[in-house]
Amino acid sequence: PTVRQSMRSLGKSRRREVEAIFHAELAERDRNERDAVIDALDVATNGKTWDTLRYDMALSQTAASNVVKLLVTRVLDTSK
Repeated sequence: PTVRQSMRSLGKSRRREVEAIFHAELAERDRNERDAVIDALDVATNGKTWDTLRYDMALSQTAASNVVKLLVTRVLDTSK
């Protein structure tokens, strides 16, 4: 497989993981909203987001964790 194919496969796998972890929270939403919430959760929990918080923004592990928790909580709260 090409690098592009591998990256797409990884993205699909990550999305399935987000869907599994947040299954209960996603079940109550209609399909369009569910897809948007999955996209937002994928970004909020993505390793690239973590790297941005830790390295680009120089946040401590605790501070970065708090930001991720805030993002996830707000996505789930505001998308009901």
